Amino acid sequence: DVSQLPDLVTGYAVTQTMEKRAAIQSLMPHYFFDVVDSDGVAKFVKRTGISVFDIPDDDLAARNDDADLPPLVLIAHTQEDDLPRTVSVAYINQATDYQPGLQMAQQQSGNASRDVILQAAIVLTDAEAKRIADALLAAAWLERDRYSFETTREYIALEPTDVGTVSNRQLRLTHRVEEAA
Repeated sequence: DVSQLPDLVTGYAVTQTMEKRAAIQSLMPHYFFDVVDSDGVAKFVKRTGISVFDIPDDDLAARNDDADLPPLVLIAHTQEDDLPRTVSVAYINQATDYQPGLQMAQQQSGNASRDVILQAAIVLTDAEAKRIADALLAAAWLERDRYSFETTREYIALEPTDVGTVSNRQLRLTHRVEEAA
């Protein structure tokens, strides 16, 4: 189901034999979408900030009656050293007769030291590649914290890729672990 993907891919070069999954995965960071298996259907979901759920604090920290009370939300903070200082996007430049192009975004503050280069055989304009580099750098810094929480079966229908509010924080679910009670 690709109904949520409005973007048009101008060109994509397949330079070697690869699995279909690998071809799709190389497009995901450039076009900001994720894929989730939803009832046996591969659903392609655009990353947006549109909230589809709200879990109040009273529904957090679910546990068995005999278990200790877990924290409402656990937060794992990524250190600045592990975040990118620069993100470069290598692409096929439409304006230069399909020669290689490179656009870069740079973090202006902090102690980050990693330089990330994202290479894909995608045809882009300079402006598109720059927008992608800027967005990827911003996302790395904005998504630097990882949250985990436990809740009741009331929220079992939530899927990875869903965006919502948990403990007054807007979060995008990236995975789900189900445990029998």
